[in-house]
Amino acid sequence: MLELSPETIDFVSGYLLPFGLVTIMFSLGLSLSILDITRSLVFPKAILIAVSAQVLLLPIIAVALAWAAQLGPVLTLSLIVIAACPGGITSNALTFYGRADVALSIMITALSTLITVVTGPLVISVALQYLDVVPDTHMPDLASLTGNLFLFSTIPVLVGMGFRISAPKKAATVLVLLRPAALGILLSIIAFSMAVNKQLVTSVFLDVAPIAIILNLAGMAVGLVLSRRFGLSSIQSVTVSVELGVQNVTMATFLGLSVLGRAELATIPTIYGVVMVANALIFLKVWQKFFQ
Repeated sequence: MLELSPETIDFVSGYLLPFGLVTIMFSLGLSLSILDITRSLVFPKAILIAVSAQVLLLPIIAVALAWAAQLGPVLTLSLIVIAACPGGITSNALTFYGRADVALSIMITALSTLITVVTGPLVISVALQYLDVVPDTHMPDLASLTGNLFLFSTIPVLVGMGFRISAPKKAATVLVLLRPAALGILLSIIAFSMAVNKQLVTSVFLDVAPIAIILNLAGMAVGLVLSRRFGLSSIQSVTVSVELGVQNVTMATFLGLSVLGRAELATIPTIYGVVMVANALIFLKVWQKFFQ
């Protein structure tokens, strides 16, 4: 695999990765229409279930998995970072592909993104206090973590929403161009993380891949069980399940590389990015064949 120079890694981490996250979050904002927002206010149960599980349950599951597997501090934090992130636009694309509830998926992603700007840094900040990962002199505080996420995720989403509301036709045209670009960004980030962490990923793959798979399957299972328990329809249940299984890998990589400054923290997000798409596609195919 191609060797990357320190200068290249710094450039990608400091400029291209934040730009990629902004682009993806802006496209998410462009996806939101007034109809989607109104619909969510009329039928809020599915959104409340999904966002509550995303914010509260996934980090707890990640901590439990890390403890059970006796992961080291870096891999534990890496697992917590991916669990603390919201869903991403990949989940919206997969929902569209699977013919589930795209509008619901977009609203869950958007709301969880806005909320995890606060909850994500809080979870990571608590983890940093107990894990010997980042030297004290370089440890970002809660305000710094929150500020970075607000700047690079919340603001682009709000700007995209404003653009969609003020100029819906232009926004639709831009969105058509950005959707494939967002997928390309995700794939590029996974490839970049693999290149940066190739030795670590190779050495821990057999230990970490099962944990990533379990976290992903646990997220989807929690979404499915809660949805059925609270009487959601089949299509809503599938949508919630995908949302809880597909995380914002771009944001997790951004936090690990650009904010926390540790390339190793992108290890599990790199593996998880592949696992989540594969599992979601299988899940959607099974649902389409037997339950739709």
